[in-house]
Amino acid sequence: MPKLDHVLGALPPTPDCVFIHDVAILPAARGHRASAAFVERMRDIARGLDIRALALVSVYDTRPVWSRYGFRAVDDAALAPALAPYGADARYMVADIR
Repeated sequence: MPKLDHVLGALPPTPDCVFIHDVAILPAARGHRASAAFVERMRDIARGLDIRALALVSVYDTRPVWSRYGFRAVDDAALAPALAPYGADARYMVADIR
């Protein structure tokens, strides 16, 4: 995952996922399947790039929301240093592209 508050610089030469970052749904769009449409669009982009996974860091207790769209938390102690700047509740999550 990209380090928080750092410039990425360049994309990896052979990416293995589409990383979703800084997504917010306007209050007026809530309840109108905007989140579902967004995730499906990200899946379409990934498929077009022949990438088989989406990834993100869930913050502010949004794990249940992302889980509805097929994301699952990855429990790996090696991720802890990268997750720490995101906050205590941050979890790295991945969804396979079908």
